Amino acid sequence: MAIFEYKGVGPDGKQSKGTVEADSSRTARQKLKSRGIYTTDLKERSLDSRSGSGVRSSSGGQTTVKLKSLT
Repeated sequence: MAIFEYKGVGPDGKQSKGTVEADSSRTARQKLKSRGIYTTDLKERSLDSRSGSGVRSSSGGQTTVKLKSLT
């Protein structure tokens, strides 16, 4: 399993961030959604410390979600 770092919006409408363990980015998003968190950014932590930040984007770039689309 991999560790994913996320940023999102929680059920109360406030920004949320943290980590979740999952087999894939899709599973990570499903786990977060079941907790009421809608992800705005999801990155897999890389095991290779030579990669710079140690984080790899699972979406290929930054994703923006408007608050209006979440309600």
